[in-house]
Amino acid sequence: MSIDDDTPLNGGSDDRTTELADNRSNNNAPNSNNNNADEIIAPSTLRRRTTSTCESVSMPEVLDLVRRDPRGTDFVISMFTAAVLSYRRDTLIRPFPNHFINPNDIEPNDFPRLMKCLEQLPSVADCLRDICRLENDAVILLGWLLRQPGLQFKSRGKDFYHKIQEITGKSTYKVAPDYIFEFKAQRDTAKERQFELLKEQHGVITAYHGSALENFHSILTNGFLNQFNKTALYGEGTYFSSDLSVCMGFCAPGKSWDKSEFGSRVTCVAVCEVVKHPDVTLPGGTLKYDIDRASTLGASKAPPTYVIVPNNDHVQLRYVFVYAEDPATSSATAGSRRARSCVGLRRFVGKYRFALTMFSYLLLLIMVGLWQNRQFKRWFKKTVFQFK
Repeated sequence: MSIDDDTPLNGGSDDRTTELADNRSNNNAPNSNNNNADEIIAPSTLRRRTTSTCESVSMPEVLDLVRRDPRGTDFVISMFTAAVLSYRRDTLIRPFPNHFINPNDIEPNDFPRLMKCLEQLPSVADCLRDICRLENDAVILLGWLLRQPGLQFKSRGKDFYHKIQEITGKSTYKVAPDYIFEFKAQRDTAKERQFELLKEQHGVITAYHGSALENFHSILTNGFLNQFNKTALYGEGTYFSSDLSVCMGFCAPGKSWDKSEFGSRVTCVAVCEVVKHPDVTLPGGTLKYDIDRASTLGASKAPPTYVIVPNNDHVQLRYVFVYAEDPATSSATAGSRRARSCVGLRRFVGKYRFALTMFSYLLLLIMVGLWQNRQFKRWFKKTVFQFK
């Protein structure tokens, strides 16, 4: 089932600290067959050298890309900035813009120059008012970002949140996202054609995926890479959920672009279509791990909302929910922000239930032992009476 021919959702934990294998990076990078596509030829003074392997784009064309969806441009820049600010940026930014590579240096990726470019980049509104103010590096970076197939998004209205909930069922998480972005899939690509074929054969479900903000640029450009997931409690694969509240516990807010209309700190949730392939563990379905591990864990069924996808080709991103943490830009009320905090607290208690139980028991034993001590009782009564 899909939403107006474009459905999505997902939840789990994503760790991209290990470097992408070269063959994986080449196969999944949206720009793998055009690694020099970040060279832009701007008019007059912003003209740059070109070679036979470079693709040239004029400044008016970059301006046109921004005008098509200013908010979508803001979203793409914000996700890229979050990845650049991460200590794992060498892994998260694949492919890397060639314009910011110094092949003769020990560390070829010129992150200081890239960060300086992002710091000097004006807001999207200012870019639209006077794009000629942009430095050459900024024009080239914008063109590189906005022309990548994996970063083609358009903003959607909040009514889509309710349509998605009609597919997945009502969530216990009651806070609607502040912004929704739709991924514009390239229908003529081999990956999309293969996914559509699997979709016709097996059908799909819609599920959510939560991850740290810094991971989203990599997810958008390279897709879900389950070999880098650090959580495999119920078997190998990327974890999703049909309940948004489950995923919110995995969504660590992060710092992004400080000139974004979303604010400098946001939280994101991916919304995906998952093929109901026999290898996919559906909610409440039989787990796919080996018998020895199943006996150790003491469970043979997946949690009622979990979806576990071991094959990267069986999932496709459709939407991204954005929650603004800045009260000045967020449409969430104070009550809804408290609801978010409660969800995080419940996730923390659920995750460390055993440790919290043992700590409470130890604290109780200490209190009982102190109360049985005569000297402590005399000191306690004396202190209380003096206070009164």
